[in-house]
Amino acid sequence: MLAVKDKVFFLGSGLYVLFCALAFYSGFIGYRAGAVFLGVVIFVAMLAVSKLKAGLSFFCIIGMVGCFFTFSLFNFEWSGYRSLFTVFVFVASFGVAWYSLEFKKTKYFFEFPFIFVLLLTLYLLAFKGYGPADFNKVLFESSRNVYSGILLAFASGYIFSRDYRGKKISVFLLFLVCLVSIPLYSRNGIFISGVLFFCALWQRSVRMAVFFLLAGLVSVVIGWEYINDLIVTNTNLSAGLKSDRYLIMQDYFNHLDLFGFFAGVDLSSVPMVEAFGGNPHSAFLRLHSFFGISFFILVFVSVVSVFLLLYDGKYFLAIILGLYFFRAVFDIFYLFNLFDYLVFPLVFYCFFRRYRCTTYLERHGC
Repeated sequence: MLAVKDKVFFLGSGLYVLFCALAFYSGFIGYRAGAVFLGVVIFVAMLAVSKLKAGLSFFCIIGMVGCFFTFSLFNFEWSGYRSLFTVFVFVASFGVAWYSLEFKKTKYFFEFPFIFVLLLTLYLLAFKGYGPADFNKVLFESSRNVYSGILLAFASGYIFSRDYRGKKISVFLLFLVCLVSIPLYSRNGIFISGVLFFCALWQRSVRMAVFFLLAGLVSVVIGWEYINDLIVTNTNLSAGLKSDRYLIMQDYFNHLDLFGFFAGVDLSSVPMVEAFGGNPHSAFLRLHSFFGISFFILVFVSVVSVFLLLYDGKYFLAIILGLYFFRAVFDIFYLFNLFDYLVFPLVFYCFFRRYRCTTYLERHGC
């Protein structure tokens, strides 16, 4: 019976990942809805079959879902039902992450897709001659920043899975991620991929990591004029601190009153957000506008997860979680999107930590 359940879960999770990819590639809402439906079904099924659905962390997750759902009802009208749909996206991603850890399938849904996306990117660069402008057209109505975000999400999931399974993290693969991030011209992508590569290298060899760091610094100093011109020409770095995102955040807080703080802010009432088609360019602003004060439950849970990662000596994973939140400040791709299942084991480490203990017991005791 367990084998049958495993096969059904495996098929459902595989279709979830496939539908997610198709949704970003084609923009067809049916694929997105199908992925969310499958993920929610998996989550509900996990509630029935999971052996570890107990404890304060579990009830905190269930309570968070309830709070998000309740507050989304205050904002579903002005958001065009997006606030309510986002709750189901959260549940769907959580369900797939939950299944992948409990049934130990992270190799299939975290590692293999990462390798596929990385190879696809290399193919587009090396054989198709893709540049930054071309990557703006790969995904439906999504820029190269979203493409970079997907690649980094899979890289983060890969690192987590390898650590979770007690396997070595490939420095070479992360070097390739760093390499392909450069022609994507995503500032956050270049920075984050560089940190991931350096941390992986540091785990493997401190001397080599220091050598690469010094070599990189020397290269930047020598070629600073060329690098600076390249970045300023192809990114929005020349805007300085007062970029569009800065102005959006400033305008959002200017329209934040006491009621908005508790219930959420109607983004259509914020002129700078409206000027960018209703996109607040920050996952934190988007979630607060949808869920109001209940959003801070997520913040609290995430902070607890960071401390538990540090307490368990998982410094690399804590850095990944920090980078994930850093990226979420400047983009809406992260935090309650379809591919969040890759990083949810870290965001909700306070709950998923028990699966690490189970794995350790099987290997050499927890």
